[in-house]
Amino acid sequence: MLLEEQSFARFCLVPTDPTCSDFTQTFASSGNLDPEEIISGELGYLGRLTPTVSLDLRVFNDQVTRLIGVYDAPYPEPVPPGNGVAFDFRNSGKARIMGSEVQMQWQPQPGTRVLFGYANVNVESNNADDAWYSRSAPRNSLSLFGLREFPGGWQASGGFFFQDEMLYLDGHDLIDTVWRVDLRAARRFQLAGSSAEAALVLQNVLDPQPDYYPDSVPPRIGYFTVSLQTH
Repeated sequence: MLLEEQSFARFCLVPTDPTCSDFTQTFASSGNLDPEEIISGELGYLGRLTPTVSLDLRVFNDQVTRLIGVYDAPYPEPVPPGNGVAFDFRNSGKARIMGSEVQMQWQPQPGTRVLFGYANVNVESNNADDAWYSRSAPRNSLSLFGLREFPGGWQASGGFFFQDEMLYLDGHDLIDTVWRVDLRAARRFQLAGSSAEAALVLQNVLDPQPDYYPDSVPPRIGYFTVSLQTH
């Protein structure tokens, strides 16, 4: 909150001018902000359904008020070629976050494990100062991970991830739906009396998906690693 309450930043257009008579103002906080406030309610269950299945389930409802937003405010001393405005902050936003999460683990036998996760999140907001809180979380996200150990030190695992479209609060464009699959195969062995592991990893096996920027699309990646644990 220190930045929002007391920020004052300007850039001299003539760095050699000690008086900074020509500048562009970027931040000019007016202050008098109240802390953001959240009232959170949650109901959950954590337990073992069967000897091989465990469940972690929760539903939640969060009320967030006095969210601090940024807006363009006139600056009292505009100096050309500045545009006479600077970023200021105020308590303007509010949001209600409702949702549910479930995580389930199935371990049918030693060396085999399957994990499933799902979340549903709905954000209702006034979206003040063009901060699109109502789109800042994916409505649905799902993950599935499986691991199996085989005789001879072999191990295989894979993960699947899905996420609905969303919009980050820092103003980037909409991030489209994401589908991702990662795979890994490894073998553990002894080397010179120490434990070692060699692994082949494949990431983003499906078509490349955006992650943060719409244009930042990690390519399909494959790499080989060797690790050695010494005592």
